Order: sequence, then C-alpha cells, then structure tokens
Amino acid sequence: MKNKKYLGVLGLGCAALLLTGCGGNKLTCTNTEEQDGFGKSTEKIVFNYDKDGKKIESLDMEMSIELESDEMIDMYKGFLDQMCEDEDAPSDCKVKTSGKKLTLTASGKAEDMDYEEGTSMEEVREELEEEGYTCK
Repeated sequence: MKNKKYLGVLGLGCAALLLTGCGGNKLTCTNTEEQDGFGKSTEKIVFNYDKDGKKIESLDMEMSIELESDEMIDMYKGFLDQMCEDEDAPSDCKVKTSGKKLTLTASGKAEDMDYEEGTSMEEVREELEEEGYTCK
C-alpha cells in the first residue's frame, strides 16, 4: 500500500530529526518530496551548535505535508500527533491543520532529547545530504 510506504519514510525522517540535537553555529537542512497520489512533504531542520560546531545544543524543526486527498488527512494527523506524544519529543511539539496541509513544528534543547552526543556539523551535513537533504 502506497500510504504505508510514505508513512514509513516520513516516520524515519522525523524520528531521525527528533533524535538529533542543536547551538551557536547553525546548520539548516531542507528536503522536499512530491509523489503522485500523495502530495508534497517539506522538512526544514535547524541545528544550533556550540561555537566549535562539534556539539548540538538545540534543534528547530518544521515539517509540512500537503495532501492531494481529504481522505488521508485524519490518518496523517494521527501519525504526527503520535510523534509529538512520543516520550523523546520536545514539549513544544505541535501539529496544525489548514485544509489539506498539516504542519508539525518542534523545538528543543539537546539535553532534553535522545541524540548521539558529539555529532559534529560535518557529520550531520553528510548524513542528511546522503538522505536527499540540502544543507547550508
């Protein structure tokens, strides 16, 4: 089923984002995907690093999903709500709905999230660019 495939891709992407931390120097990574019969998803993650760019101090994330069908709104909203209710999700994780568009926003300090400590800016950039993100 196509929807399960996209849910899995979105879930992996979001989980990776929520499990990574942020600080002083910033690394901004974005990814946009479009699929016929599904719609368009856009993710933007801002990693805030310490002054040396070696330790993530905080993270700001926004993920938008523009669906082609009204029938999928409840399913995807439920999926995003579950992500915000996860024990590793930041306390300010929110999901908003506007027509066929769903938007998840989240911000958090690295110490409040489960992430691999010491992940440098270069390592995060390389890993996300391999997954199709554009980072600057």
